[in-house]
Amino acid sequence: MPAPGLFVAMALHIEDQGVLTGAGVDALVTGLGKVNAALALARRVAERRLTGEPPSRVVNFGTAGSRRFRTGVLVGGHRFVQPDRDVSPLGFPHGHTP
Repeated sequence: MPAPGLFVAMALHIEDQGVLTGAGVDALVTGLGKVNAALALARRVAERRLTGEPPSRVVNFGTAGSRRFRTGVLVGGHRFVQPDRDVSPLGFPHGHTP
């Protein structure tokens, strides 16, 4: 049984393959990209707040390619670089978000 108030966000249905939704997890498919993810997530959070059931936890689930890790390996990120971000005028390295 999934934790109450939890939902999982992912870009594509194929990332779930029916595993999470089959287990009753509230899954949000956002579409590709940061803008789609932000819009879909904001909409879902607002809807849940209006119904009096705000999310207690949102888990972002996704896939990515790698030259370092074999296919099928689960990798937990601890640092993220976003090459399309530039806040260097604020003193941060290019690609890093404060």
